Amino acid sequence: MSTYGISLFEHNHHHDAPSTENGSIRNTEAVGKCPSCGTQTHEWKKRLLGGWKLCALTNMYVLKGKCLICDPITGAGRPDPGSTPPFGVVTTTQKRIKIDGVWGNYVGNVDSKGRPHGKGNMSWSNGDEYQGEWTAGKKEGSGKHHWKNSGDEYEGQWKNGKRDGKGRYLWADGIIYYGQWKNGEREGIGEYLGTNRDRYIGEWKNDKMCGRGKYLWADGSVYEGDFKNGKKEGTGKMCYTDGSYYEGEWKNGQEDGWGKEQSADKTSYTGKWKNGVRVELTAVEDWLLAALPMIDPDDLTKYSEHLQKDGFESPDMLDAYLKESDLDFMKKGHRRQLIEKLNEKKAGANLVLNFEA
Repeated sequence: MSTYGISLFEHNHHHDAPSTENGSIRNTEAVGKCPSCGTQTHEWKKRLLGGWKLCALTNMYVLKGKCLICDPITGAGRPDPGSTPPFGVVTTTQKRIKIDGVWGNYVGNVDSKGRPHGKGNMSWSNGDEYQGEWTAGKKEGSGKHHWKNSGDEYEGQWKNGKRDGKGRYLWADGIIYYGQWKNGEREGIGEYLGTNRDRYIGEWKNDKMCGRGKYLWADGSVYEGDFKNGKKEGTGKMCYTDGSYYEGEWKNGQEDGWGKEQSADKTSYTGKWKNGVRVELTAVEDWLLAALPMIDPDDLTKYSEHLQKDGFESPDMLDAYLKESDLDFMKKGHRRQLIEKLNEKKAGANLVLNFEA
């Protein structure tokens, strides 16, 4: 189990495969489950005049131990052409229908309007295939879809014809995603495994990495923090294989804002970045960078001597401006927001800082 509560490799398949004596089934009697899909199997009574009699005990047509969905080629059973099921009764049939704008052959349960409903298989004329559950003609519930042209495959939950819930998507090139979906897109918590063995586990939105997450490169580098639109953005820490790291603010996948960098030899630098490149600090920023570590957020007056010496008219004035939100910035190390506030206040008459002294 991973930190975010799911694992790419927890998705398993389970099939019961009971056997029947000599492959035979006595008419209208339950003999176990279909060895392919686990559906309870029956054989239909044959009418003297031909055709098959509808049975109230089951909605599956079977022959020699397999249900019609798993063994449609044998023509295990067909509905009586002269009978019409009452409203709401689900029966099994084979028919040519149009779903998602493409014609194909459907074998499985249908509702009173002839729409796929319950379990059934659909084979489209373009080569796509779906095996699973349906509701009123749309994929809904659990099912597996294979796209012939792309070679992609999805197995999991569906709603209103779209991927929705938990499921696994396997791209033809070997990329795998397992996690939550909404309205056909990756959304929620999910895990991604790339062809180069890069791995991401965390939050997704609008089919992209978005929110908190952890990305592990195949070479051993790791980033843990915020993502937006598939890129590092917000705050986070990037650790490299040589022991160096950067921890701080990110934008559009690059270091941007305040942060701390430490090299492999433990030499560190705390400062400002723009588009992945260090930038020089202003006099205000340089002073604050030195002063802030000396300020105790729980006892500002403790450093009155130091603060007065460095340009504040009085410690009470500092206390008046560093409210709770400012102290949160200090405690979390998010200095940029605090610096911007103090720079604005410096321009006013209420707070005078002698940065040139």
